[in-house]
Amino acid sequence: MRPVPMQTPAPIHILVLDDEESIRWVIRKAFAQSPYALTFAQSAEEAAEIVKRQPIDFALVDINLPGDDGLTFLERQKALHPELLIAVITGEGTMQNTVTAMKLGAFDFLTKPFDIEEIEALFKRAAQAIRLARKHQAMPSAAPRPDSREDLIVGKSRSVREIYKSIGRVAETDLTVLILGESGTGKELIAQAIHQNSARARGPFVGVNCAAIPRDLLEAE
Repeated sequence: MRPVPMQTPAPIHILVLDDEESIRWVIRKAFAQSPYALTFAQSAEEAAEIVKRQPIDFALVDINLPGDDGLTFLERQKALHPELLIAVITGEGTMQNTVTAMKLGAFDFLTKPFDIEEIEALFKRAAQAIRLARKHQAMPSAAPRPDSREDLIVGKSRSVREIYKSIGRVAETDLTVLILGESGTGKELIAQAIHQNSARARGPFVGVNCAAIPRDLLEAE
């Protein structure tokens, strides 16, 4: 009986848009042996053509560019490709730039100068979110099985895919996550999904019904 060959996961296609040759050179050299498939552009117009011609999962975009700036590229591409993750980098880390970028749907925001470790961590977070979204997109539409961890949340709509991306984005962090929503919308399922995709997945998930605890006692605890 022949062994079944292991299926190689699809590569993560990353576009780096920066008009500075030194930035492109550093990232190209640093990730030459990485599992990511990198493509480079030096203008928003060139990057837009690349997105049209080939699959791009994640884009790292400089704000200050000749011609259209990075924020314009971000806004246009998110309108055309809502599933495309885009992070922005700039030498001017002003509040306005940051707020504008995040309101336009940026995955993250970095300021120059940056360490290559920051880029590596950013690529890793984006890859995790992309793979999680791919996994759920590939799920059959059959009814969920109670014993299946992958079937905690089922759905393929754009809104649900954005939730998958958010889960992948925060699961690797060590931050406190606040989940808001009406009663019965599945906040605990989201919490479980974050737990299962985090470094604490082997530990227990403990749900506490704070509404059942008297206010004074909860404050004391």
